[in-house]
Amino acid sequence: MARPFEFEGLVLRPVDTQREINFEVRDEEGYVCRLVPQLNGFDLSPLDHALGNLRALPLVPRISEFILHRDA
Repeated sequence: MARPFEFEGLVLRPVDTQREINFEVRDEEGYVCRLVPQLNGFDLSPLDHALGNLRALPLVPRISEFILHRDA
């Protein structure tokens, strides 16, 4: 299992679902969101979208770019 890593004060924990790698994002207050792979990077999980997780929306593009460049 991959180890968590940090980005801008957030902890990104890879979660292997056997079909894909997702990332659980946490900060000092707890759960922020879960990112799932898409064609051009990562996006909020369907559950986070359904719950209207607006807190995480501004973070998604930056975190996605970081993950893509980190694993390149």
